[in-house]
Formats: sequence, C-alpha cells, structure tokens
Amino acid sequence: MKTFAKKIARKLGLRFDDLVWPYYWAAYNFLGGKAFNPLKITIELTYGCNLRCKMCPLENAKADEHTPAPNSQKELSIDELQGFVNDLKKLKVKSILLTGGEPFIKKDIEKLIAKIKENNFYCCILSNGYFITEYHAKKLVDAKVDLISFSMDGPQALHNKIRGVDDSFEKICQSIKLIQAEKKRAHSALPRIILNCTISALNQEHISEIVDIAHELGVELVDYMYLFYTNPEKITATKSVMAVGSLKPESQILPESIKKIDAQKLIQEVNRARNKAKEYNISIGFNPPLKDSEIEKRFFDDSFSFSSKCFYPWFETRLDPYGNVYPCSLDVPMGNIRKMPFSQIWNGAQYIDFRNKLKQHKLLPMCAKCCKLVYRYWSKLPT
Repeated sequence: MKTFAKKIARKLGLRFDDLVWPYYWAAYNFLGGKAFNPLKITIELTYGCNLRCKMCPLENAKADEHTPAPNSQKELSIDELQGFVNDLKKLKVKSILLTGGEPFIKKDIEKLIAKIKENNFYCCILSNGYFITEYHAKKLVDAKVDLISFSMDGPQALHNKIRGVDDSFEKICQSIKLIQAEKKRAHSALPRIILNCTISALNQEHISEIVDIAHELGVELVDYMYLFYTNPEKITATKSVMAVGSLKPESQILPESIKKIDAQKLIQEVNRARNKAKEYNISIGFNPPLKDSEIEKRFFDDSFSFSSKCFYPWFETRLDPYGNVYPCSLDVPMGNIRKMPFSQIWNGAQYIDFRNKLKQHKLLPMCAKCCKLVYRYWSKLPT
C-alpha cells in the first residue's frame, strides 16, 4: 500500500514534502518555537573541493573580506558521524543528505554510507562526480543508496569553464557509466541518478542540452535550481534581527555577470528543456517552479520571493563539518554535537528563539531568493 501511494503521488507530481506539511505546519503554529522531530538532515562532510565553480558561495567567499575565516577545528571523524547517525535513528529521522564541498574527498565515506543504509534511512548524495571509482560505484550499489545527484552546468566545454577544471565534465560521465554498469551487474535499480543544474547567466542559453546529455547517459531525472543570492543591504537588515554569517566561509553576494540573465532567452530554454524531457521520457523539475512571468523577477526584483513564509526549520536542519548544527542558509549556530546531544540542540533555547523570530517576520530579508523556498502552497498555509 505504501509503495502504491508513492507511485500515485509521483504521477500527480507530488513529493514527500508536499504530503507532510501538516506535520511541520502544526508545530509552526502551536509549539511556541519548538518542533516535532526533524524529518531530514543535511550533513556537510567537508568544505574541501577540487573545483572552482564560478557561482559557488564557498569559492565566492575568497574575495569577500567580510566572510568568516575557515574553521580551524578538526572535521568530524567517520566514527563521530556514525554516532550521530545512531542519534538520528532514535529520533526517527527519515532522510539524510550527504554533501560538501565535495563529499567523496572525505576518507572512508563508504563506511558512513553503509551505516546510514543499515539503519534504513533514505540516503541522497550530492557530488561533482570527480572522485568516484569502480570501488565507490560498487559500494554505492551494494549499500542501496537511494539517490546520487551530479552537478552539471551544460555541455562539455561550458561545464568545464564554469567549474574551473578542464576534465570535470568527463569525470561526471565516467562516474555515471561506472554506477550504471555496477547497477546492471547487480540487477539493481539503485541508486537513482539525477543531473542537477544551477541556472545562471553563464549557462542560460544551454540548459536544455543537459536533457540531451541525460538521455545519452541513461539518466532519467534532471533537476534545475535557480541561483540563491542576496546583497549587502539585505544582510545588514537581517543582522538587525539576529546574528547571521558566523559559521560558514561563504558569500551569497554574487557578481552581476552571473545574475544578469536574459529572461526571454531563458524562458525559451526552459520550454526546450521541458519538450526534450517529454520526448525522452525524462522526469524534469525546476526549483522553484517559476512561471514565465516570474523568471525576470527572480533575478532583477530583489523584493520578489517565491513564498511569503518559511517552514524549513521546523522539519529539516544542517550539520557542518565541525559538528555545528545550523538551521538553513542563515548560518546561525544552534549548538555543537561534540558538546551536547543533537536532541537537546533541536529544541534548545537558541533554536526556539530562531524559529520564533523567523515566524514573527515570516521571511527575513536574506531569505528572498533562498533555494529552500520551492513550495508555492507555503504562502497559502494559514498561520
């Protein structure tokens, strides 16, 4: 019955988050800043990365003198992370996303992946595809990882230019072929593979070509994400409400050359991508799912936001490489798992204060273009 319900939901275009809104909506309205146990956790294994992506906030931060310096603490060990996974199991968390930096830089990542799947979590990995070998492919398939998402920005020459490494595109293709071959050998449908593209002025005229590449590689899922960015005025306005930007060495103030899209050209490419996906029978998504009339506003109207309020900190959270828990792209420290159990952090005083302030303002100024505001119905949920 559960599998049947999932199939029906997919046919209707519904995702897991579309179905669980009563869970976090009730907490938002009636728990005074507390929340029920989280459903999802994003674990940032490392901020190390071999690429130099032009739109990456970690890379962009190197030219921003106001960005916090890189953390001098030691990254969480695999043993510490496995202990964290045990804690999440007790809280009945459903899903774990592994990311970075580049997660496959982390030594012994396969041990953590095995631990996650042994405990029956839904496991998704976000990677640039550079370091995956036959060994990793076998471990991913044997562990039955649910989904692995590879970041791709366009056809070969453009992708490599945006990523700053000459063979980045080739490495993704090689990684996908290794995993596909291992899936075939093991007669397994997992992990599902997705190509994930960040839309910017750099690739706006070529995003539909990613659907062609997916078809050639036997990939059945393509996901597009619009840039998350802000400006100094919005950062200042947000800091007047709460202290932000004290954890991560990243900057969301992006160069105008990356933001300055041609709306009409981009709309044409979006429609081409949809038509190609239909032709190839590939599932395609845009986050947020903007209407044509909203695309220009997304990039040129700083006040435009896809949703008027945010529920994210009531059902999901993030862990940085050093054990710090923080709620979202607003990197406000909630506590450190090396100093106290995650269960105490999740509904601790700092988290309660953060949620109450966010609820009071519905959205903070820095939130307008946040990549987590992807549900149109959030604006309509009564509060």
